Amino acid sequence: MSVRSERSSDELERLDSKESELSQTSSSSSIVDIDKDKTAAAESKECSSEQQMTRKTYVWCFVATTVCGFINNTGYNFVFTVSQDLAKQFHHEDAMSSFSMVLLAACFGMTILHSKFFLHYSFLLRIIACLVLQTLAYVLLAIACKMTNDNTGFGLSLAGAVCTGFSQALGEVLNLSQLHHLPPSLVGGWGLGTGLSGIFAPLIYMLFLNVFHWSRFVIMLVMNVLTPIYFCAFWYINRQANKRTVKGAKDDETANSAELNWQSFKGVCKHAGFIIFNLVAVYFLEYFIQSGFMDRASINVDTVHSSYVAANAYEMMLIGYNVGVTISRSSVTFFRIKWIWVPTVLQAGNAIFWGFEATTHFIRNGLGLAGFYLYIPLAAIIGLMGGLSYVNCMYQIQQKDDIPDDLRQLAVNLGFASTNIGIVLSSGLDLWLANTVLSQCNIYDCSKPPQIYN
Repeated sequence: MSVRSERSSDELERLDSKESELSQTSSSSSIVDIDKDKTAAAESKECSSEQQMTRKTYVWCFVATTVCGFINNTGYNFVFTVSQDLAKQFHHEDAMSSFSMVLLAACFGMTILHSKFFLHYSFLLRIIACLVLQTLAYVLLAIACKMTNDNTGFGLSLAGAVCTGFSQALGEVLNLSQLHHLPPSLVGGWGLGTGLSGIFAPLIYMLFLNVFHWSRFVIMLVMNVLTPIYFCAFWYINRQANKRTVKGAKDDETANSAELNWQSFKGVCKHAGFIIFNLVAVYFLEYFIQSGFMDRASINVDTVHSSYVAANAYEMMLIGYNVGVTISRSSVTFFRIKWIWVPTVLQAGNAIFWGFEATTHFIRNGLGLAGFYLYIPLAAIIGLMGGLSYVNCMYQIQQKDDIPDDLRQLAVNLGFASTNIGIVLSSGLDLWLANTVLSQCNIYDCSKPPQIYN
C-alpha cells in the first residue's frame, strides 16, 4: 500500500496544500516524473498484492468470496421470488410491490445506521450480526406461512423482508470493505456470486416447491443451512486478510474509520463523489428499464394461446438480464474499466431504446415471435452495463490512492445508500408512468383482445 493511501483525510488535505505550494516552484519535468512514479507505484501495488498470495490460496479466496456473494444475495433475491406467492396467499395481491419497497428501504436504513454507529466494530462481530438478521428473516417468513389471519401473515412476511434488507446491506458493505486487504481482482468473485444468486434463487425455490413438493414453511427453514456456510467462508477471507496486514494495522483502520457526519460526507464527495454518482446513475437507469419499460414492452399478450417465450416474456428477459449481470460482475477479475462513465452513457442509451420499444413496439410488431426471443439478449445488455459499473466502481473505491483509508468504508456505505435511493426513485417513477402515460390502454388498443404470438 502506498504511503499516501495510508494517511487520513485530514493529513491528505495538509499534504495536498503543501504539494500545491511545491508544485508552483517545481519544474514541469519533475511533475511528469512524479506522475510516472505514482502510476508505477499503483501498478506495482496491484501486482505485488497478487504475487504475495500463492495461486492455491488465491483460488480458495476467490471461491470463498463467490460463496459469500451468492449466499448474501440469495435471501434478497429469495424475497423477490416468493413475494408474489405470499401476497396471493394472504389476499394482498395489489400490495405485492410492498415487499420490494420495504426491502429497499431496509437496505438504505442499514447503510445509514452502519455508517453512523457500527464502523468501529470488528468485521467478525458485524458479520455475526448480519447472519443473525438473515436467520431471523427466514424464521419470520416461515412463521408467516403458517398464519391463518391474512393481515398477521402479511405483516410478518413484510417483517421478514425488512430483516433480509438489513442483512443484505450489512453483508455487502462488510465483504467489499474486507476485500480492500486482499488482491483487488477478488471483487470479481463477489460479483460472480451475487450474479449467480439472481439466477439460482428462483430455481431453488421452484425446485423445492414444484419438484420436492415441500411447503413454504419447510423451504424457509431449510434456507438457514446456508448460514454456517456463509460464516465459514467469511472467516476464511477474514483470516487471509489478517495474514496480509501488519499486526494491529487492520484493527487500527477499523477503529479509525470515519463516522457519518457533515465533514466526512464532504470528504467522501470530494474523493469518491464521481464514482458514486456513476454507480447511482447506472442503477437508477437499470431498474427504470427493468421494472418499467421491459414490463410495458411485454404485456398485452394472450398467455393461453401464445408460445411459452411470448407468454412468459418478462420472466425470460429477467433470466437474460441476470446472465448479463453475472458475466459482467465477474469481469473485474480479468479486466478493468478506467472510465467508469462509459457504462453510464451506454445504459442511458439502453433507456432511450427500451422507452421507444415500450411505446411503439417496433420490435415485436416488426418481428413477431422472433422479437420476444430478441428481447432476451437485449435485456442481457442491461445487466452487462449494470454489472460493469458495479464492480469497477467498487474496485476504484477500494484501490484509488487518493481516497483516504479512514473514508473507504464510509464511501462504500454511502455508495450503497445512494443506489438504494436511486432504485426507490426509479420504482416510484415506473409506478407513476404505468398508471398514466404508459398505462396499458394508452400504449395498446384495449378495445381488441390481447395479441397471440406463435
